[in-house]
Amino acid sequence: MIVLNSKMSIYDMIKQYPEISDIMVELGFESIIKPGMLASMGKIMTLEKGSKMKNIEWDLIVKTFDKFGFEVQRS
Repeated sequence: MIVLNSKMSIYDMIKQYPEISDIMVELGFESIIKPGMLASMGKIMTLEKGSKMKNIEWDLIVKTFDKFGFEVQRS
């Protein structure tokens, strides 16, 4: 299992693990993975910030990432 820090930027996550794009879409974060958005907002957006902005329960994010072999740790 790959461990991710919840404060890591979406940009860095996807750059390191491109398959995270599919997870983001499944969770409803379609816009952040578009190339222009990823290069700008993706560098400051984290899973924690996105969870609050999109009103997505943290447990759903953790369970979805887990389903794809990622463990998200809150710092």
